Formats: sequence, structure tokens, C-alpha cells
Amino acid sequence: MVLRLVVEYWSEHGPFKGTRPYTDVNGPAVQPKNVQMAPPSHCRTVNGGAPRNGAIAVETPATSESSRLLDADEFRRLGHQVVDFIADYYAGLGDYPVHPGVAPGFLRRQLPADAPCRPEPEAFAAALRDVRDLLLPGMTHWQSPRHFAHFPASSSTVGALGGALAAGINVVPFTWAASPAATELEMRLREHIRSHVRMAAAFEAMVRADARFEVAAPRRFALVCFRLLLSPEKELAGGEKAANELNRRLLEEVNAASSGPYMSSAMVGGVYMLRCAIGSTLTEERHVREAWNVVQERATSILRKRG
Repeated sequence: MVLRLVVEYWSEHGPFKGTRPYTDVNGPAVQPKNVQMAPPSHCRTVNGGAPRNGAIAVETPATSESSRLLDADEFRRLGHQVVDFIADYYAGLGDYPVHPGVAPGFLRRQLPADAPCRPEPEAFAAALRDVRDLLLPGMTHWQSPRHFAHFPASSSTVGALGGALAAGINVVPFTWAASPAATELEMRLREHIRSHVRMAAAFEAMVRADARFEVAAPRRFALVCFRLLLSPEKELAGGEKAANELNRRLLEEVNAASSGPYMSSAMVGGVYMLRCAIGSTLTEERHVREAWNVVQERATSILRKRG
């Protein structure tokens, strides 16, 4: 439905091969121009084979009827492949580790030194395979229901397709004049989002219910900042430095848990704290409870070892 809507919009307004003519505001129907884009550097001609006329050489493809920025039929065909790819990713998202266990340079070693130049239709299928086999294993999966780090990164079926729709129409709502409808819609949407913080409030309540912890800063929207407390005797002996080291250790233990949550940290006024940002649309109440259970278990283990 979304793909069809975008294609129909572009068929009316874009430079497509094989689409019906569109009408210029000042005259009769006109055909779209043949717009070209440059290929990788090793699939090149110079100035499309045309005379240079004293101009600096610019690498462009030779003139070709098929070289177009956008093509309605191709967009429809490849778009379905991308939708299937993303749907499969969402279906198996819970099976990925939230944070990858890779080292710097892992991807660079797997990529060719020169950009590949594959003919269609193999090129797009090969690119999707590279995304699946090379990129996904090395990514932090922000949409994972166990992702509680940094800040919310929510998505949904309607949201993802809405993003495709906005990209297809090329909405640029940085001012009201640039896109009046999009700007006013964004303002109303923000009002709706502010009211949805129920799971973050539930996590905050669980932290407050455990006397070993404290909420280290007032909750803001979906973000809960908390920390594990030292006993009064140990805090007196080690001060804030000891408390900070304790919570650094706790964060390491929480994030190292197999199939556990992934959180981040903050340092505010010299106080180290854990950050739990609840916002993925795939996160359910059970994920929040499981995340808190992991925090409690790791805290119990650390405190027991410290005596």
C-alpha cells in the first residue's frame, strides 16, 4: 500500500521512465528528462564521452536510457525486497545479542578495497546479502526489546512505513513554510508522545522499592537514572570514589549477562549512575521486569563478594 502510494506520487511528479506525461503549469504535457548519476570510479568514462571544451574532466557515465535517479517500476520491484528483508529482521530481532562482540576494524577487513561494480539485478541482491551477513552481526540493535541504553529508539510497523512514505515524498519540515502540514503534525505528535511513560515509571518504582538502590536523578520521560548504594560504613571509608567503582562494576556485569539487558551510564556532579532508557516499541512489561531482575541479581552477587 505504501509502496503503491509512493510510486503513484512519483509517477505524477518525478523523472520516471515509462510513466505518463505530467503537465507543466505553463504549458502542455511534457515528458520527464533523462537524469543521470555517476557510477563507481572504475566503471567510468570522462564527461560521458563528450568533448571537454576546455572544462575540467569530470567522471560521468556514458549516456544511457536506463540511467535515472528514480524509476517507478524498479522502485516497486526492489522496494518489495527491502520490505521482506526488514520484516525478516524484525521477526528474528530477539535472537541477536543487543551489543555485538566485535573489535575495531572487523568490518573493514571484510570489505573490498575498491567499490564493487555489479550489473543489475545482481547488485541489489548482493548488497542485501552484505547487510545481512556483514553489517547486522556487527550492529547494536536499538530496536531490541532488551535495549535500555542511551535513549529511546522506538519504531513500529506504521512508523517504519511512514518513514518510507516521508522519504519517498521527500518531506523537509525544518520550518512551517517548508512544509506546513508536516510541521504542524510533528507538533501534535510530540504532545501525544509526552503522555506515554508508563513503563519507565514502573521501572522507577521497582528501583525505589529496593533499599539497596536509589534513583539518582529525577525521571525524565522514559529515562531512569539509578545507582547501587554502599553500606554507610563502606561509604564512609571509601567515599564517592568507592561508590562510583561499585556502580561501574554493576554496569559491566549487567551488560555482560547472556540474553540480558543493555544499559549505559552517566556522570553527574561526580556521581556515577546507570541509565535505563525505555522506549523501543518492541519492549513489553516483561522485558522491563526481566531487566530489573538482572540488575538485582548482579547487585546481590557483587555485594556478596565485597563482604
